Amino acid sequence: MSRQTFGERVRYVRELRGMTQQQLADLAGCGQGQINAIESRKSIQSKYARDIALALNVNLDWLLNGNGAMEVGEQGTITKVADFDAYSQKEVVPIRHYNPQHRNKLMLEKTTLEVLGVNPQDARLGVIVGDSMSPIINDNSEIAFDVSKTQIKNGKIYALLANDVLYCAYLQSKPTPQGEQVRLFYANAGLYPDETMSSEQFFATYKILGHVFWWSSTQSW
Repeated sequence: MSRQTFGERVRYVRELRGMTQQQLADLAGCGQGQINAIESRKSIQSKYARDIALALNVNLDWLLNGNGAMEVGEQGTITKVADFDAYSQKEVVPIRHYNPQHRNKLMLEKTTLEVLGVNPQDARLGVIVGDSMSPIINDNSEIAFDVSKTQIKNGKIYALLANDVLYCAYLQSKPTPQGEQVRLFYANAGLYPDETMSSEQFFATYKILGHVFWWSSTQSW
């Protein structure tokens, strides 16, 4: 498959990730028709480019222009604290674990946080349990989330805590005659059907830790 244009690269990575156009649209906060238009017209840009890059977990410059490495990890944007010396010439900040008892940290370039609109003090690290968000976020993948963004914005991915276990889900808030309802839906929809419950039931079951703005790509044996 040709990868000469933005639209062609979007299609290439979407198929590589095993995603449908609708799944990508849900992740990027746009309509399936917009994803189809981007791919079929071989678009060179889109106002959704940044959200699509985040959804596909690829570098924005590569997606738009074909420059640099495709995968975020190949650019070295995220690195373990143990590799800090290699980043001593860059302005980086530590992302600490959401649980103070864990000492795990990542180093993230400050410019990346600025582009995403994340205050370094509000960024947290966590490790996902379960495959409900596969193939986007696999079991045992690391995520980074913004604890200042806990208000539900429809179609965004959130880090959720239930019974001391960290999960991820898309959230949607829906007003109904019976009151506010919250819908949870997952990338692995074949095994994890949508859940809809009252706002009261949702917040009695889950704690929203924050909006997920980064995740690693791992695959368990």
